[in-house]
Amino acid sequence: MSTKIIYINLDSDTNRRDGMEKHLNLLGKKNYERFSAFRGEDITVKHNQKEKRSQGDYGCLYSHIAALKSQENVDDDYVLVLEDDARFLYNFDMNKLWSMVGKDVDIIQLYSHISNDELYKIIVKVNVTDTFLNWKHLMYGTQSYVIRKSSIPKITKYIDIENRVLDMTGYYNPLVADMVIYDSVKTISLTSPLFYFEDYVSTIHPSHDEQNKKSMIRRLQIKPNNTLKKILTHKYNSVYKNIFNTTMSYKRNIFLYWVGKEYKLIIILRYLIYLYSTTGKGYNVILINHENLNEYIDEIPPYFYNLCPAHQADFVRVNVICDYGGIWLDSDTLVLDSLDSLFDIIENKDGFLILENNEILSNGIFGSKKNTNFMKEWKNRLIIKLDNTKGKIGWTDIGCKMVQNIFISNPSLCENYTIFQGLDNLYPVNWDKCVTEYINKPYYNCINIIREYQPLIVLVNSVYKKLENKTFNDILYGTMPINYFINKSIKNKIERFNHNSTGIGTINFDTLIENVHNDTIRIYVDAVKHYINYMINQNLKNKN
Repeated sequence: MSTKIIYINLDSDTNRRDGMEKHLNLLGKKNYERFSAFRGEDITVKHNQKEKRSQGDYGCLYSHIAALKSQENVDDDYVLVLEDDARFLYNFDMNKLWSMVGKDVDIIQLYSHISNDELYKIIVKVNVTDTFLNWKHLMYGTQSYVIRKSSIPKITKYIDIENRVLDMTGYYNPLVADMVIYDSVKTISLTSPLFYFEDYVSTIHPSHDEQNKKSMIRRLQIKPNNTLKKILTHKYNSVYKNIFNTTMSYKRNIFLYWVGKEYKLIIILRYLIYLYSTTGKGYNVILINHENLNEYIDEIPPYFYNLCPAHQADFVRVNVICDYGGIWLDSDTLVLDSLDSLFDIIENKDGFLILENNEILSNGIFGSKKNTNFMKEWKNRLIIKLDNTKGKIGWTDIGCKMVQNIFISNPSLCENYTIFQGLDNLYPVNWDKCVTEYINKPYYNCINIIREYQPLIVLVNSVYKKLENKTFNDILYGTMPINYFINKSIKNKIERFNHNSTGIGTINFDTLIENVHNDTIRIYVDAVKHYINYMINQNLKNKN
């Protein structure tokens, strides 16, 4: 059984063509050909739908169907269709792949963009045992898929090549390539991808670029399960690591680290961090734990797992921000609004730091470009300290104490960092007063904590430990000062959702907001609290 490779490429995109053919030749792929893509303005799409799609949508759709049409009479059994930014993540045996699926399957989608958070969580969970899922419309993308040659006519019935016409009259689903192609036949999708895409700007469909890049970063975190590994014909480690390092290099990443007990407030705060990941320009949330640590840090010292969780986090934060760039948030951070302003600082300067009590640099929240002189010095001192002591260190030795010592001994390393006076904005309550100010005092004490600029606030471990004896409902609907800030976080998110039509990242949430027939923000806030509480309970049930 043989496979023909066809890649779709605009005539003007010679650099993408050269890159694709270099890649295919390097992998020893010989049975391939280029298909000349079409722009939307060069073809005609007939339809009776009210909604008009973009020229990019039409051009992409027509190009794919025309490419398939060109392969109807080839001698091969399967046709592998690639867009010109697609790259093999692994070499694999195509015949073995097809032997794993039923004869009723027409198409296998080899890479999909997953922007829906709930679907992504499902895929992560089922990937342990399942290699394929039935294709759903939230599994976006026609970047790489393989089709049985015999199934091609089921899709090409829409096209008139001679007149460059695509007649979709009577077709009522969205006129986009993935929907038309995958929905016309029996399509299944891999839970872990076999392809990635090169970091090009799309010339046919540029509007999806930023979302697609964010999606790829986390898609690559889902590795092949043991079943899929059987069809791989080379080890992926070095290839994958190079791809991953390139992809992870500062692209608005938020890093977190958590191991051990899942405290109730920590879970709530994490949901808020994820909710804000699609606000404004958005960001990519990367939660690191023992299971995925090796994917982000190459050399884990033998004493690492003997460190307490706080010192493990100290080790992780320095390594990932130095190597990849982005923002580090301790898991007890309460995000109140879009973090665009903090990412803007990183883009325009080296990064930002926060003074705890307006006196000592904190390591709980900070942001930086990768490999700045400051981050390299911090990483170097941390490794030397841990190696020399074999991990037997004081509480702040590799944290705020080390950061402060760097600043005092060589302040020039921090001169291109914005240094926030924490009490005036992001760290408004010093650590030793947090329980009193956020929990014990009456609700109206919040007025003493509110600041003019406050996209997030630093909490501390004493706060989430103090609240652990309460239920999720008690925490979400309480009358403590911290509840003002939880409410404020949700309110800010909803206002941005309403005014800017910014998605929240889960279909369930969007539907929930749209179905609230009350103009008051308070009702919206309660709806979001209900959603968060519901999702927490569902996850707890799944774990049990």
